[in-house]
Amino acid sequence: MTENDLPHIVYSLILLAFLGSSFFLKSNQKSKKIKQLLVWFIIIFVILILYSYRDIFSGFQNRIAGELNPTKAIVSQNNVIEIRKADDNHFYIQLKINNKNILFLIDTGASDITLSLRDAKRIGVNINKLKFNKPYMTANGMIYGAPIKINKVKISSLEFRDIYMSVNKEKMNTSLLGMSFLNRFSEYQIIGDKLFLKP
Repeated sequence: MTENDLPHIVYSLILLAFLGSSFFLKSNQKSKKIKQLLVWFIIIFVILILYSYRDIFSGFQNRIAGELNPTKAIVSQNNVIEIRKADDNHFYIQLKINNKNILFLIDTGASDITLSLRDAKRIGVNINKLKFNKPYMTANGMIYGAPIKINKVKISSLEFRDIYMSVNKEKMNTSLLGMSFLNRFSEYQIIGDKLFLKP
């Protein structure tokens, strides 16, 4: 079953609820025991429907969340990541690192994944022990970053291992997701106001 079946499922549930309610509105000749049995039948039937189509409902829920929050990636069944453009015409994505949601600006002009000092602290990096010895040439001149390795990064249900990042010594408004991460995908493509990352 696919998401296209979802309207039919919802219609069936509404119809079932309507039939069940009309049953109770009929004459009081029905016994209390029969009414209770019917209630339990409806409850069990709805639970079975929801459980059987749990993957579809989960995908539907993720898509709604992605539409409401552009930084929340939508992951399809074939693991394609879909990201909506934000109001400032940039693409942002939330990565879960050490159980913290970190917002990244997707920057194809950046070579590496660059963490701000603030975000590095949030994920538990001891910035006092970092060595800022990796040079980066930017529009504002030479800056230095401190290389770190993250064992696991998550985007929605997808997991990525052994991710190398750089903590930026200079002040940054947002951490950057550069080409070192995008190159993990076979293709990245912008169609309209959506960015697709394909495995």
